[in-house]
Amino acid sequence: MEQTKEDLIQQFSCTFSALNRVMHHVSAISLEEKMTTMLQFQALSFLKEHPGCTVGELAAELGVSSAGVAQLTDRLFNAARIIRLHDESDRRVTRLSLTQDGESQLAQMKQKHLETMSRFLSLIPEKDLQEIIRIQSELIKKLEGKKK
Repeated sequence: MEQTKEDLIQQFSCTFSALNRVMHHVSAISLEEKMTTMLQFQALSFLKEHPGCTVGELAAELGVSSAGVAQLTDRLFNAARIIRLHDESDRRVTRLSLTQDGESQLAQMKQKHLETMSRFLSLIPEKDLQEIIRIQSELIKKLEGKKK
Protein backbone atom coordinates (compact mmCIF):
# COMPACT_ATOMS: atom_id res chain seq x y z
CA MET A 1 0.00 0.00 0.00
CA GLU A 2 1.37 3.38 -1.03
CA GLN A 3 1.73 6.09 1.59
CA THR A 4 -0.03 9.40 1.18
CA LYS A 5 1.77 12.73 1.45
CA GLU A 6 0.03 13.25 4.81
CA ASP A 7 1.32 9.88 6.06
CA LEU A 8 4.87 10.79 5.05
CA ILE A 9 4.60 14.19 6.74
CA GLN A 10 3.30 12.54 9.92
CA GLN A 11 6.11 9.95 9.86
CA PHE A 12 8.72 12.63 9.24
CA SER A 13 7.38 14.73 12.10
CA CYS A 14 7.36 11.77 14.51
CA THR A 15 10.82 10.49 13.59
CA PHE A 16 12.28 14.01 13.58
CA SER A 17 10.88 14.70 17.06
CA ALA A 18 12.05 11.34 18.39
CA LEU A 19 15.55 11.77 16.93
CA ASN A 20 15.75 15.28 18.33
CA ARG A 21 14.79 14.02 21.81
CA VAL A 22 17.32 11.17 21.68
CA MET A 23 20.13 13.38 20.38
CA HIS A 24 19.36 16.03 22.99
CA HIS A 25 19.48 13.35 25.68
CA VAL A 26 22.78 11.96 24.36
CA SER A 27 24.24 15.47 24.16
CA ALA A 28 22.99 16.34 27.64
CA ILE A 29 24.66 13.25 29.06
CA SER A 30 27.98 14.17 27.43
CA LEU A 31 27.76 17.71 28.85
CA GLU A 32 26.57 16.57 32.28
CA GLU A 33 30.11 15.78 33.42
CA LYS A 34 31.01 19.45 33.05
CA MET A 35 27.77 20.58 34.71
CA THR A 36 26.98 22.64 31.66
CA THR A 37 23.57 22.90 30.10
CA MET A 38 22.97 22.58 26.39
CA LEU A 39 22.04 26.28 26.30
CA GLN A 40 25.34 27.24 27.95
CA PHE A 41 27.19 25.04 25.45
CA GLN A 42 25.37 26.74 22.55
CA ALA A 43 26.09 30.19 24.00
CA LEU A 44 29.79 29.45 24.43
CA SER A 45 29.96 28.02 20.90
CA PHE A 46 28.31 31.15 19.47
CA LEU A 47 30.64 33.44 21.43
CA LYS A 48 33.65 31.52 20.12
CA GLU A 49 32.52 32.26 16.56
CA HIS A 50 31.28 35.80 17.30
CA PRO A 51 33.54 37.39 19.92
CA GLY A 52 32.28 40.76 21.07
CA CYS A 53 28.68 40.09 20.13
CA THR A 54 25.96 41.90 22.03
CA VAL A 55 23.58 40.38 24.56
CA GLY A 56 20.76 41.00 22.07
CA GLU A 57 22.60 39.13 19.30
CA LEU A 58 23.15 36.17 21.62
CA ALA A 59 19.47 36.20 22.64
CA ALA A 60 18.39 36.21 18.99
CA GLU A 61 20.75 33.36 18.11
CA LEU A 62 19.59 31.19 21.01
CA GLY A 63 15.93 32.12 20.67
CA VAL A 64 15.82 33.16 24.32
CA SER A 65 14.28 36.24 25.95
CA SER A 66 16.44 39.10 27.15
CA ALA A 67 15.73 38.07 30.75
CA GLY A 68 16.75 34.49 29.97
CA VAL A 69 20.00 35.61 28.37
CA ALA A 70 20.70 37.89 31.33
CA GLN A 71 20.44 34.89 33.67
CA LEU A 72 22.53 32.75 31.33
CA THR A 73 25.28 35.35 30.99
CA ASP A 74 25.27 35.91 34.77
CA ARG A 75 25.97 32.19 35.29
CA LEU A 76 28.69 32.15 32.64
CA PHE A 77 30.25 35.33 34.02
CA ASN A 78 30.20 34.00 37.60
CA ALA A 79 31.82 30.78 36.37
CA ALA A 80 34.57 32.92 34.74
CA ARG A 81 33.73 31.59 31.26
CA ILE A 82 32.86 34.96 29.72
CA ILE A 83 33.71 38.61 30.15
CA ARG A 84 31.40 41.58 29.68
CA LEU A 85 32.70 44.73 28.07
CA HIS A 86 30.85 48.01 27.62
CA ASP A 87 30.85 49.25 24.04
CA GLU A 88 33.13 52.28 23.84
CA SER A 89 30.79 54.17 21.52
CA ASP A 90 27.60 53.31 23.44
CA ARG A 91 27.91 52.45 27.14
CA ARG A 92 24.38 50.98 27.14
CA VAL A 93 25.60 48.13 24.93
CA THR A 94 27.30 45.16 26.58
CA ARG A 95 29.58 42.97 24.49
CA LEU A 96 30.44 39.40 25.42
CA SER A 97 33.57 37.35 24.82
CA LEU A 98 34.99 34.08 26.08
CA THR A 99 37.71 34.01 28.70
CA GLN A 100 40.66 31.65 28.30
CA ASP A 101 38.94 29.34 30.77
CA GLY A 102 35.75 29.57 28.73
CA GLU A 103 37.62 28.63 25.56
CA SER A 104 39.31 25.73 27.34
CA GLN A 105 36.02 24.49 28.79
CA LEU A 106 34.34 24.78 25.38
CA ALA A 107 37.13 22.80 23.69
CA GLN A 108 36.77 20.03 26.28
CA MET A 109 32.98 19.99 25.91
CA LYS A 110 33.22 19.89 22.12
CA GLN A 111 35.66 16.96 22.27
CA LYS A 112 33.39 15.03 24.62
CA HIS A 113 30.36 15.86 22.47
CA LEU A 114 32.22 14.73 19.34
CA GLU A 115 33.13 11.41 20.97
CA THR A 116 29.53 10.84 22.07
CA MET A 117 28.05 11.76 18.70
CA SER A 118 30.65 9.62 16.93
CA ARG A 119 29.50 6.57 18.89
CA PHE A 120 25.88 7.48 18.22
CA LEU A 121 26.34 8.02 14.47
CA SER A 122 28.52 4.95 14.02
CA LEU A 123 25.27 2.99 14.21
CA ILE A 124 24.50 3.89 10.59
CA PRO A 125 26.61 3.43 7.44
CA GLU A 126 28.72 6.43 6.38
CA LYS A 127 26.92 6.59 3.02
CA ASP A 128 23.57 6.98 4.81
CA LEU A 129 25.02 9.64 7.10
CA GLN A 130 26.25 11.59 4.07
CA GLU A 131 22.78 11.36 2.53
CA ILE A 132 21.11 12.55 5.75
CA ILE A 133 23.49 15.52 5.89
CA ARG A 134 22.83 16.34 2.23
CA ILE A 135 19.07 16.27 2.74
CA GLN A 136 19.20 18.32 5.95
CA SER A 137 21.48 20.89 4.32
CA GLU A 138 19.14 21.23 1.36
CA LEU A 139 16.11 21.66 3.62
CA ILE A 140 17.91 24.27 5.75
CA LYS A 141 18.98 26.19 2.65
CA LYS A 142 15.42 26.26 1.29
CA LEU A 143 13.87 27.22 4.63
CA GLU A 144 16.41 29.99 5.22
CA GLY A 145 15.74 31.25 1.68
CA LYS A 146 12.06 31.59 2.57
CA LYS A 147 12.91 33.70 5.65
CA LYS A 148 14.62 36.32 3.48
